[in-house]
Amino acid sequence: MTAISISITESSEQIVSGIPRSVAVTTNIACTVFYTTDGTDPTLFSTIYTSAIQLPTDQLVLVLKLLATDGDVTSSIVSTTYKTVITGQNA
Repeated sequence: MTAISISITESSEQIVSGIPRSVAVTTNIACTVFYTTDGTDPTLFSTIYTSAIQLPTDQLVLVLKLLATDGDVTSSIVSTTYKTVITGQNA
């Protein structure tokens, strides 16, 4: 059995500073990828990845979580946190 690994590629464009406009997901074997952007753990009922994920622009912190399965093997949940970089603010 081959373990499933998930890779995330962030776009260089940012609508909100610190959060990429989109992310692309690849896996080392053919499988279905499920994801959430609200920090909850993805399940087999979560949104299915079909193309680059357009990340929300109305949040200061965004937690993207991914889960992949080929029907026999299921990956560990991969989590990435993006935080808005706010500059020029008085503390």
